Formats: sequence, structure tokens, C-alpha cells
Amino acid sequence: MDKRLKKQSKKLFIQILAITVSAWLVASAAYAIIRLNSEKVNIEKNGLRTLSKIIYEVNFNSDASMDVQNLKRAMTGCLNVVNDGEHKDYNSQIIIRDVSDNENYNLKLVDTAGKIYTKFGYTTDNPDSSDMDYGYIDRNVLEKLIDKEQYQKISEYLNKKRNDDKYYELICTKFYVGTGFSFIPKELQIVLTDEDNTWYIEDEPVETFELYPEIKIKQEIDEILYSSSNLYSCNKMIRNVIPSDFFLNKINDDIIGSLTKEQINQTSNNNIIQLDLFNYVFFAGEVLNYNNYTFSNGDLTDDSISVYTSNVIPLQLQYAKRVNILESCINDLLIGFAVLLGFFSVIAAIIFVMMRKMLKNQLIFEQKRIDITNAMAHDIKTPLFIIGGYAQSLKENINNEKKYYFADKIIEQTNEVNTLVHNMLNLGKLDSCNIKLNRTDFDLFELIEEICINYVLLPDNKDITVAHRGDNMINADRELIKSAIENLIDNAVKYSAKNSEIKIEVYDKVLTISNNCESITKSDLKQIWQPYVRKDKNHRQDGNGLGLSIVKSILDLHGIEYNTKLKSNIFSINVFFI
Repeated sequence: MDKRLKKQSKKLFIQILAITVSAWLVASAAYAIIRLNSEKVNIEKNGLRTLSKIIYEVNFNSDASMDVQNLKRAMTGCLNVVNDGEHKDYNSQIIIRDVSDNENYNLKLVDTAGKIYTKFGYTTDNPDSSDMDYGYIDRNVLEKLIDKEQYQKISEYLNKKRNDDKYYELICTKFYVGTGFSFIPKELQIVLTDEDNTWYIEDEPVETFELYPEIKIKQEIDEILYSSSNLYSCNKMIRNVIPSDFFLNKINDDIIGSLTKEQINQTSNNNIIQLDLFNYVFFAGEVLNYNNYTFSNGDLTDDSISVYTSNVIPLQLQYAKRVNILESCINDLLIGFAVLLGFFSVIAAIIFVMMRKMLKNQLIFEQKRIDITNAMAHDIKTPLFIIGGYAQSLKENINNEKKYYFADKIIEQTNEVNTLVHNMLNLGKLDSCNIKLNRTDFDLFELIEEICINYVLLPDNKDITVAHRGDNMINADRELIKSAIENLIDNAVKYSAKNSEIKIEVYDKVLTISNNCESITKSDLKQIWQPYVRKDKNHRQDGNGLGLSIVKSILDLHGIEYNTKLKSNIFSINVFFI
């Protein structure tokens, strides 16, 4: 049976594992769909919130004249909004268009594509005077200032992979400030650094590159040249680093320019544009109308009054952000998948343990049925063989005296087979769930006295004694309890030694039946309640081996506790009716 249990358990494990994995995959897919859809909702909410902040920054940093210089100054604040402080957002774009003239509709007054918001520390001619400021770097300006040879060398350094923990960074060591708070590099330096370096003095200079903005874009810079300084901000040294991805043109592309008219038109319903399975773009726009005031003095000699004129300047602000929803919620998805896997694993383990227990019980039950069937076949075979033999003798017309003898033997063996079948039917009935107890109140001792009348004459000089004390009124099915006690007494009479005494005691609703039995050992007590389980299966005594099994089924049906004891060859069965 162990081999069969092992084989069936392995098959059961594979089935439960397959079901568990399938259920986990389905649940994970459902969770992923829900989480990804919720992320799209979050993208739209966050995008609208950011757009409101951008509009506030434009209004706050611009004055009534709304000239390009003020708008570029406002762009610094806009970049600060989308970068969320120290976090660098390389996937956003802001455009402010002049729409006052249809012919110049595509005129971009502000475009953040190719620009990065950053913080630089600086000093001037006085080395003791250091400060910091926020601004932006324009990649288009860098491309004008850096020649091909310089770009190639810098790119080689930034793309180079080292075997140690060090890596190359691009530092802006000298710079001018351009229009709208832009930082225009004058000198760039490749340095070798690592995570432990907190300021550029600790870096190892590798190569310096001189740029010439005062020649190439003179009109866009002021006259003050700034140098890197040793400044802390938020407990962090300002190192004037130009990010590698930004320099290598891997970020901050023209998101809005890449959108088609059909994609932009679909934002009339919602502000999310789907590019592929996981990549989306949030896109929203707002028209800003400003009053532009101009003031002029009249001719004072003519006592003319001052003249104010105003006109409305319509500006269109557009904001776009590219988002990969899988990347933005990958941690939540992994945690969710892990939680679901753990949940289904626990459920699968519980189901496997329960079903394996059921499987084991089923195999034990099947094995018992096989043993019972084999035992029944053995018990029935002998009386049937005798019945057949005597019937054949009757058929041969022997003398009348032997005919009666043979007939009596046939009846005797038939009764034995009938008793066996009757007991099997009773055992099957008791093991089913359909039997109902007919409970009544009766005196247990009186029932035992009634049963013992049938055991006045016992073979082999055996004797039965009965004793009682206390209250022995119980509530149970009288007929079933009677059958159980009869089987217990039969078992005691059958297996007790010759010239021995069988004691029946009823003390305060506890029934004890004990007898001298030399053929049983303590190891046999565990299996004594099982049908057809005997110490020696090859040596069969009178009876069918079902008596104690029927007793067990009746007591279990009532919920009555019982046990067996063996001490000095005295075998006792205790039944607790309390």
C-alpha cells in the first residue's frame, strides 16, 4: 500500500501544482490588468495636477509684457515642476506657442525638449564668494559649441565600461549664464569618480575641453564667467554634473512633435494616448490670454495726457509626458504576484495535505475491504464445500440415518453462512451515514442481566460473574447497545482460557468486561477492533472475525468512548457510557 500511496501522492501533487499554477497565472493576469488600468488613471490625474502647477509657474514668473525673455525665465520654473526637485524627469516636454497670428501659429516661444533643469554651484573672481542657482542646459546649445572631435572623445569616455567601481562623468567647470537662466558651458571636464566622491575636488581629472560661446553665440550670454565652487545643498555637494544620457541625446526628445493629429484629437475624450502595449503619452493643453499694456507720454509742451494701450496676447501652453506603465508599477506588480503566489501556495499545501490524508484513508479503507473480502471468501468457502459434499451424498441415496445427519450438517453450515452475511450487512449498515439512532432511557445493568441469561451454560468450565453499583441509567439505542454487549461477551467467551472466569462489571455507567487470554499481546491491541484482523491469520477460530468491528461501529455511532487493556494475561475492554 505504501508504494501505491507514494505513486498516488505524486500524481496528486502534480495535479494540484498544475491547478495552482494555472489559478495563479489567471489571478496574476487579472491583477496586472487592474493595476495597469489604475496606473493609466493615475497618469492622467498626475498629469493634470502637473499642468496646473506649470500654468501657475508661467503666471508667477511672467509680467504684463509677456516677452520671450520672461517666458524663458518661466521655463526654468516649469522644468523645476516636471523634475520634482532632485528627481530628473527626462520624459516630459512643455511648449508655449504664440497663437496671436495664424501665420505664426507654429512659432515656439518656449520648448523644453532637449533641455534639462539643474542646479549649479559657482564662484566669480573672488574665490571666497560662492553661491548656487537653478537653471537649465540646452542640448542644442551644446551641439553648437562642441565640435565633432570633442563630442566623439566625450562620448567614448561616457560609454566606456570599467571593471572596477569607478566610472566617467562630465563636469561643467566654467560657464556663462544665458538668457532665461540657461547655463552655457565654457569648459567641460571628463573626470573619473565613484559613488564615494561627494564633490568634484575628489574626482580624478582625465581630460578638459575648451568651448567658445563668446565667439559662437555671443549674443546669448552675459559677460560674467563663473567657475565651479564647493557648495552643499540639502547635505549634498553640488558637482555641476551634466548627465551622460542627456549629453548622448538619449532623452528629452520632441514628444509633442512626434504625435499625429489623430492622436492629439483623441485627447478630447481623455488625455492619454497609447503608443504601444505599455507606452503611453499624457497630453494636455491650455490657452493663456494676457493683457499686454504699453505706456506712452504725450507732448508735455502741449499738456498732453499719458496714454495707456493694451491688447490681448493669446498663448497656447502644451504639456506632454511619456510614461511606460509597466516600469512605473513594476514593483507593485511583483509584490502582487508574490503575494498571490504565496496565497495560492498555502492554499495548495492545505489542499494537498487534506487530499493526501483522504487518499491515505481511502487506500486503507480499500485495503480493509480487500482483506475482508478475502477473509469472507475463506469463511464461506469451507461451509460451502461441506454443504456441497453433504448434498452430493444425499443425492447418492444413502441410508436414512445418514441422510438426517447430512441434512443437519447442511442446515448448520447454511446458518453459519447466513450469520456471516447478516453480520456483514450489519457492519455495512453501521458504517453508512443513513442509520438513525432510536435513543431511549434504560438501565444498563438490567440489559446485561437480560443478556447473561443466554450464557448460563458455557463450554470448558468457563463462568461469568456480574457486579454493579451506582446509577447506570443511560440514553442510547437499546437494540444496538444490546448487540454490542452480546458481541463483547461472545468475544470474551470465545478467547478466554479453559476453567477461567469472565467478569462483567458496571460501575457508574462504566462497563468493564475482562477475561484471561494468553494468546494476545499488547501489540495486538491496536488492531483488535479491525475486521478479520487476528494474531495468526492462518489459524482461524470459530466465528467470522466481525464481532469487535460491529461493537466499534455501534459505539462510534453513539459517540461513546472505549479502550482496551492487557495486564498479566487479563484482557479488559472498558466502555464509558458517561
